[in-house]
Amino acid sequence: MPKSVCSHCECELKPKKNGVIVVEMFHNNEKIYKLWSADLWKCPLCGIQVALGFPEKPFRQHFDGDCEDIILQEIANGKTIIYDKEVKG
Repeated sequence: MPKSVCSHCECELKPKKNGVIVVEMFHNNEKIYKLWSADLWKCPLCGIQVALGFPEKPFRQHFDGDCEDIILQEIANGKTIIYDKEVKG
């Protein structure tokens, strides 16, 4: 994986948690578009956290129809869920 450095603290990010779920949103953040698996990294000095290490393709997409159920199941199993929301402008 490529090296990741905090631009504020100028030190390398460290792995915090493997296998988090990133929920990519669309339609003004009202609908789930894709579900991704990634890893959570953290700056050891300032604490900023970044999702990195995405695969080439998501493991679920909106047309699969079960994204909300998977999210609820993963929350119940203690998985970390991160939302990737649309930003306008």
